[in-house]
Amino acid sequence: MAVALSADHKVVVLASPEEVPSFKKIPNVQVYPYRTSDVADDKDVNVPRSVRLTRKSMVETLDDQFVTPARVKAIEKELGLTLYQAASNYLLYGQIVRDYGGVWDYMQTHEEIVQSYVGAYRTLSKIFADDHPSVVFYETLDNISSCVAFALARRHGVFALEFRLSALGQGQITPAFGFRRSNIVFEHLYRQKALIASSSFGQADGVLDSLENHLERSAYRRMHKNMVYGNSPLNFKQVLPRLQRWANVRRGLHNLRWHVQSARNRFWLERHLTQVVPDAPYVFFPMHHQPEASTCSQSPAWVYQDMIIEQLAIHAPGEFKVVVKEHPRSYGRRGEKFFGRLLKLPNVIVCHPLVDNTSLIKKAAAVMVINGSIGLEAILAGARVGVLGRPYYSLYRGAVKLKRPEDIYEALCDEAWCPETMLEERRSFLAAYTQSLYEFGHSVD
Repeated sequence: MAVALSADHKVVVLASPEEVPSFKKIPNVQVYPYRTSDVADDKDVNVPRSVRLTRKSMVETLDDQFVTPARVKAIEKELGLTLYQAASNYLLYGQIVRDYGGVWDYMQTHEEIVQSYVGAYRTLSKIFADDHPSVVFYETLDNISSCVAFALARRHGVFALEFRLSALGQGQITPAFGFRRSNIVFEHLYRQKALIASSSFGQADGVLDSLENHLERSAYRRMHKNMVYGNSPLNFKQVLPRLQRWANVRRGLHNLRWHVQSARNRFWLERHLTQVVPDAPYVFFPMHHQPEASTCSQSPAWVYQDMIIEQLAIHAPGEFKVVVKEHPRSYGRRGEKFFGRLLKLPNVIVCHPLVDNTSLIKKAAAVMVINGSIGLEAILAGARVGVLGRPYYSLYRGAVKLKRPEDIYEALCDEAWCPETMLEERRSFLAAYTQSLYEFGHSVD
């Protein structure tokens, strides 16, 4: 990306210390190293020792005069971003990792968070003052530095964007803006339908005519499906290559409790998770992979999914079941401790990750999601979709934005909620989304 942009633009890169040499080789690219420990973490055993040594030599510890409470308060006021908002993603990450039996030693103290927050502001505000960026890109809005970059860009009136993989294509991406990861191109097109190209409607029709086949071919779904068995400690095709590298062995030993607990969880899950599509009627809640920014950063209010499932269960009408499906990428992380309590609720059924999404969606009275890509799949299938978070597809006029999990039952009582009849609306929605996709830096059109 830096190579392509540098042909016509001045490019300033803020890179982790070990990446600096490679960026320096690109003509017309100015590169600075991160000196804050939120990015240049030198204690993480999950990175090679040589990288940690490089980071340690560059991490800057600010003097006490720069990290006073008054200084933090002044930065918070200027940015409209509080100290702990900037750190919230990985604070929640840590909570979840520890619940899974893993080790978490990243950004654990108030002092570390303050150092990274003030340090990121100091570095980035200088770049904004000296280089006047017209647009800012970051990998994802998760660590303190990227949150500060977004807040500074907002203050200076410029776009700050990340790129997200599309659930419908091979290597296609969409631009995402802000903590909710809004697809601003899609939103503009969907609101101004006259701007949608006829070719985009043609692509939308092609997807809708063979939706199941299209989804099954997507790299996004195959990756998730393969992870059910690919991550198993009993998958010997993966074990040997890992053992051949000492760094991998060291990481495995560091997280030995995690791996032992994961193996135990898988054994329990294989015996207790349903591997068939349950009988209707039910509300379908597909679980999110965690820890991940899609909940920890994008929708922190809904990060504890067991509470969502409980609320669905205790407010359900008598004939309804709550069908939950574990996420393929999380398989083995949550076991009896998490699901055992939920399965004691008589109207809760938990499905194995390999149970077919399409069949679960087709038989569901409604699909309830936070932000996951399966919400998009359900919309395109004409299902009733209730959304707790505010992902880009919550703009769809056939979806219902929920304030609480139990609101889905009130929505189901509304006879006017018939998204299965909204074919033209669905075409426009998908055509706008398709037109917002980019492939390797070029619009699909």
